[in-house]
Amino acid sequence: MLLLVLLFGCTLDADTSPREGPPDTGGDTAAESDTDPDEDDDTDGGIDTGWGHDSGPADPFCGDGVVDSERGEGCDDDNQDEDDGCTSECVVEVCSDGIVQGTEQCDDGNAVSEDGCEPSCRFVAWESVRTGRSHSCAQDADGMVTCWGLGSVAGVDEGTSWDYDQAVPPGIPVTSYDLGADHTCVLHTDGTPECWGQDDSGISREPAGPFVDVSAGGWHACGRNAAGTVDCWGQSDDSVPMDSPSGTFLSTDGGGWGHCGVRDDNTLDCWGWWDFTAAAVPAGAFQSVSVGAYHACAVATDGTLACWGDADAVRDTPPGAWVAVAAGWDYSCALAAEGTVECWGSSGWGATTPPPGEYVAIDTDFYHVCGRTADADVRCWGHWEYGQSDVP
Repeated sequence: MLLLVLLFGCTLDADTSPREGPPDTGGDTAAESDTDPDEDDDTDGGIDTGWGHDSGPADPFCGDGVVDSERGEGCDDDNQDEDDGCTSECVVEVCSDGIVQGTEQCDDGNAVSEDGCEPSCRFVAWESVRTGRSHSCAQDADGMVTCWGLGSVAGVDEGTSWDYDQAVPPGIPVTSYDLGADHTCVLHTDGTPECWGQDDSGISREPAGPFVDVSAGGWHACGRNAAGTVDCWGQSDDSVPMDSPSGTFLSTDGGGWGHCGVRDDNTLDCWGWWDFTAAAVPAGAFQSVSVGAYHACAVATDGTLACWGDADAVRDTPPGAWVAVAAGWDYSCALAAEGTVECWGSSGWGATTPPPGEYVAIDTDFYHVCGRTADADVRCWGHWEYGQSDVP
């Protein structure tokens, strides 16, 4: 009995004595401790040490999702990944910060042009951009044209039914260029035209020129000379030669199977094979026109838009004033004076969802859109399967 009383007293003393810290791990006392860390009730959000008390809240760190300005964090996106806008050091990725990151080709720590690294953090400042069906091209300040996407590398067979060499050879300055479905046409510095790409429609049988600008449709092209007259070649439809309009024009644009232009008196005219040419071309005064596959849109001299043709493509044409419009396969995009882009119609490739930015020009013909930004960069969106949206 005396032994039981002594044992019971020792047990009470062990259970009620305060703990000042982890028990001594030396000798036999370690084996006598049966404290289970999992049984502690952690109610204060601290870190459980397993010894009956918490160490307090965890120290902040880059990647915890909380921006700690006192630690110098400019961002914290809850990860430590690179190239997602916030670096693994919690520094905001910004062009001209002197660090090459993300899609930047270079970063010399300034926003100075023509110093080897442009303000867009790219080696090249683009002057313009054009789109085809599965390729795109952009021109630099020296007049050289760079293409990307299907058929953009001469002599490379990419294994598709429309794989044609449709890139402009390097080292050739041009004064005007445009893209059709599977071809690219340019004007050399003397105004003579030349085309590369799919030739079933006779696109390589160019007239002599000289021209001041060239515009391409799906399987044809048209050149406009200094007097404003227009000469077209290729086909508007299978085995149907593309006709040329009479009169003089300020500008022209081609689409899938036809062409439209703004005449000297700012009225519109269209020609070629089209289901929607039977519909009345809008009356009024216009400054530009863009042709898609089965519809077209024009910007009036007061900035309002007029679209006609396929009902699904033109149904949601926005009101307001715009400076440019680009008609695609079954959708369109318009550019506002402040540089924003709005798109409407139907597109299963994301062509109607432009990335944010300040744009000064846009272009589309089939399933993707490219825009030139205010800092001379080019961004493309929409169909990407053949690399036509991957700007080099």
